[in-house]
Amino acid sequence: MIGNAFTAYLHKRVIFDYEREYRAVCTESNPDGKEGLLIKVDLNKLVQNIFLAPYTKEEVFQNVLNIVKSVNKDFNVRRSSFDLSPYY
Repeated sequence: MIGNAFTAYLHKRVIFDYEREYRAVCTESNPDGKEGLLIKVDLNKLVQNIFLAPYTKEEVFQNVLNIVKSVNKDFNVRRSSFDLSPYY
């Protein structure tokens, strides 16, 4: 695939098209010199499901469930059923 540094972040495999995912890339630097940039979002409007890799270890899966529960969110957490070589 021909592209630039953002290609990997802006394209996804066709098999995941049903997710209708949005991606954002921020190129602004943080004015206070700290790493990262806080952007306020409403997760209840942005997130419906959290898909983990098909072979995610049970411990990691449980950790994600616990984190979701600890922040009082009701996101559906599950393992993806797709583990194919990428095609675009």
